[in-house]
Amino acid sequence: ALIELVEPMPGVHSVPHRGVELAGVVNVRGAVTLCFSLSAILDPAPGPAAERPMMVVLAHEGWRVACRADEAQGVFEFERSALLPAPSTLQATGRPVVKAIFPSSGGDVCWLDAGALFGAFDAAAR
Repeated sequence: ALIELVEPMPGVHSVPHRGVELAGVVNVRGAVTLCFSLSAILDPAPGPAAERPMMVVLAHEGWRVACRADEAQGVFEFERSALLPAPSTLQATGRPVVKAIFPSSGGDVCWLDAGALFGAFDAAAR
């Protein structure tokens, strides 16, 4: 997946009769874009939302989507030898989108499986 844009979250317009994974649609530089809740996809019981969420726009295999994120710290380089298995609590969600985690100075960072993540987006959009 390619991160195209990270900026403060604009207003989200809800889409009727959808689950919590599909937050709605947002305006991304003039284009109406589906907006998903990463916390709802990664955790069936997400915690409280951040006061100032960020919008992360991702592109993968023809898809372009926006995601609400509590924070966005940047792009990380890591050694594969530093990867740790994803916790069983993340794998038990039925959506194993976290490939592994790696330690960072700001806390553990999840390495997401782009194919599985966009598969979850596709399921939530249907």
